[in-house]
Amino acid sequence: MPAYSSSVIVGTSMAGLLAAKALSNHFQRVTLVERDVLPDHVALRRGVPQAAHAHGLLASGYRVMDEYFAGMMDELEALGAPRGDVVGDFLWFQYGRWKLRHQSGLRGITVSRPCLEGAVRRRVKALPNVTFLDGASGLKPVFNPSANRVTGLVVRRRDEDSTEVLEADLVVDASGRGSQSPKWLEEWGFGGPGTISVKVNVGYATRVFERRPGDLFNSIGAIVAGTPPQRPDTLRSWLPRVAAG
Repeated sequence: MPAYSSSVIVGTSMAGLLAAKALSNHFQRVTLVERDVLPDHVALRRGVPQAAHAHGLLASGYRVMDEYFAGMMDELEALGAPRGDVVGDFLWFQYGRWKLRHQSGLRGITVSRPCLEGAVRRRVKALPNVTFLDGASGLKPVFNPSANRVTGLVVRRRDEDSTEVLEADLVVDASGRGSQSPKWLEEWGFGGPGTISVKVNVGYATRVFERRPGDLFNSIGAIVAGTPPQRPDTLRSWLPRVAAG
């Protein structure tokens, strides 16, 4: 039996969805709050601007999702997402040389972000104690100073002026780069977290090409990194066109 009553998660991207799956084993109720109206089909959505880029799951992500959602990787492969050994079935070019290929036992899959997120979302929605509240913004956790803990989340539904409070034993902020958690911590008197800025100078662009049989030595894909220090800002990925969208 779950040990706690309720939890609320802000954001239904990959972090929020996987958090809901993990928390569903420990809470009687899990509510996911999402400002976007979630699509019923595979589609790009405004809240995930990077979703149009090429995507793939490396070994740890593959292992965790495969354990969480039995049969999901089979479904994705049937839709056209290639999977295989991340060393033996992919090409890696680093420091001016191709890496040796061998079967490492580490699995990975190349799949579009909307397709992967949609498959995970369908499985999380099927959990009996998980509820989705989309088209609603999580404005701010409710902090109880006397108890020294968060007790809920203030929510505003789309096209409504009034707000409501979702009571919760735990609130998870999975809202991504727009997170207001540092601001909330300061307002509650805990001070802001330390910040370290690192200037990376890396651009990110994706283009889709149609591959021919035999391209890239019949591998699933290739990762080509520039040789530092001459080209520290270069990283290219070639992946097959994925029928899964």
